[in-house]
Amino acid sequence: MKPSIGRIVHYVTMGSDPLADEHFRAGLHAPAIVAALMPLVEQDESCMLAMFLPGFERVLPIVAAHSEGREPGTWHWPEREEGDAPAVPARRQDGL
Repeated sequence: MKPSIGRIVHYVTMGSDPLADEHFRAGLHAPAIVAALMPLVEQDESCMLAMFLPGFERVLPIVAAHSEGREPGTWHWPEREEGDAPAVPARRQDGL
């Protein structure tokens, strides 16, 4: 699945992220929204993320690469939990 602006992802914190709250220790999976696509090469899935900090008082902009390996400093798709509703199908181009 390719990232697109507005999609929710999880960012794995590094523990040294500037402006990050002390509660955001290394390896925490924080909610974020894809704010911009920043591919350096055609297959790159690097994005500018808007990461929500505790209390949702601040939003921290972060550029991160995609990794399903969940390494610190990368983003991945949220894990699905048992009982999650299936994704809503995309709207057809012809409007039907």
